[in-house]
Amino acid sequence: MSVIIIESPNKKDKIEKISGFSTYATIGHFKDLPNSYYIDWNNYAPNFEFKSEEAKKRMNFIFSQCKDKDVFIATDPDREGYAIGYMFFLAIKNIAKSVKRAEFHEITENGIKKGLANAIDFTKSNFYEFEAFKARAVGDKLVGFILSPKYIRLLQDKNVSIGRVQTPALNLIVSKEKEINEFNKLSDDEKTSYKLKALCKCDGKEFHIESERMCKDKKELDEFLDFLKDSKNALLENIEEKEIKKAPPKPFRTSQLQQKANQVYGFSSDETMLLAQQLFERGLITYTRTDSNALSIEFIEEVKNLFQDENWYERREYKAGKQSQAEAHEAIRITHTHYFKEINDVIEKANNEIKENTKKLGKNHLKLYTLIYLNSILSQAKDKISINKSFNFKIGVSPFKISISKTIYKGYEDVFKDSEINLNDEEEKNEKEEINLDFLNENSKIEILSYESKEVKKQAPSRYKESSFISLLEKEGIGRPSTYASFLPTLLKRQY
Repeated sequence: MSVIIIESPNKKDKIEKISGFSTYATIGHFKDLPNSYYIDWNNYAPNFEFKSEEAKKRMNFIFSQCKDKDVFIATDPDREGYAIGYMFFLAIKNIAKSVKRAEFHEITENGIKKGLANAIDFTKSNFYEFEAFKARAVGDKLVGFILSPKYIRLLQDKNVSIGRVQTPALNLIVSKEKEINEFNKLSDDEKTSYKLKALCKCDGKEFHIESERMCKDKKELDEFLDFLKDSKNALLENIEEKEIKKAPPKPFRTSQLQQKANQVYGFSSDETMLLAQQLFERGLITYTRTDSNALSIEFIEEVKNLFQDENWYERREYKAGKQSQAEAHEAIRITHTHYFKEINDVIEKANNEIKENTKKLGKNHLKLYTLIYLNSILSQAKDKISINKSFNFKIGVSPFKISISKTIYKGYEDVFKDSEINLNDEEEKNEKEEINLDFLNENSKIEILSYESKEVKKQAPSRYKESSFISLLEKEGIGRPSTYASFLPTLLKRQY
């Protein structure tokens, strides 16, 4: 006598099998704002209508199946999913026996049973999520359908469109292009500064130390060199040693998954989200649209039970993060822990469980699952530890310096070496093993053999990569996890 309502038909069979309840899919939004008369200007209420006659017919059938039943509305656990569920609730609240809001954060037996057990009466759910959806939907119409026609007339270009997310995103790209053009106008001299290096010798070993002074041009460099020409020795004033601990990357938010998949595999944001959605529907990962870095205690304990005897293991808990608007959500993670060598078996098992006419998971699904697996497990690994040594010299009264970094424990970086996937930030440079200067002592006088100049080129601004651009949008508060994958294809399609 119970019915479950979801969005994607791809999850229907699995949810129905686990729950034993009749399950129906709305196939996403079944109502939307029309292009005209989309708002009642007397009371400012949006006029949502069925998207099509076909959608109306299909939904009326599903509504009829809810009569005198206990209905669990388990549309996706985000704002858009709640909005679909709210509209469904309005349609059946007077005919259903009861209506509850359930959230499935993972399509597994545990995830579905947990979602049903924790379901609440829909009237006690967060109606503000629907208000937020209305603001988004009406905002899109107000921006797009009021401003777009104006710009079409001004520019005499029917291809122009203005969007609540796409336009500020485009503005960031245009601003960056202007910055690049301004830099390119600079002369070579304006783009170049100089530093002075001194070649030193001690105990038969040669090494360079570098001035901390930046010379704006060759004239200033020559003056600096003339000032130091009579100095034959450098004095080692002090040695500073610092231990640096680097934690493993946090569990993925949507933007971070898109960024890393783009860096590692070259996947576009929309391709990543399609692959991730299909992995979610097969029960292999948790919900894909999230702004949270949090992990459930159940998953943390599951990792502990499997890997606690490993030298690299360390239990870690994560909070949602300042950017999160939904503290109850988890990060994107694998749904069940297993060993790295079992990844192919997990994908194969998922393919064996589907019907013959259902598309199987392929190589790209395997790649993305591997990335999420590594991130999920290594979130429970120990820090990488390095020792940074700074040798601070004086030549005359001018400070010179050389810094050396040495890894003493690789921590999380040393766990899955066979994967050949670097989970570190894209900008991180490979560590250089430089000359060992441990033989030097403070207050030692070091012989100077010669001086040489070092050109320091001003960093040219570069165009955004899709991976870094999504992170910028998140930082600037433009868009949400559900929209990150959609705006760039729009900008490209319109040839902006």
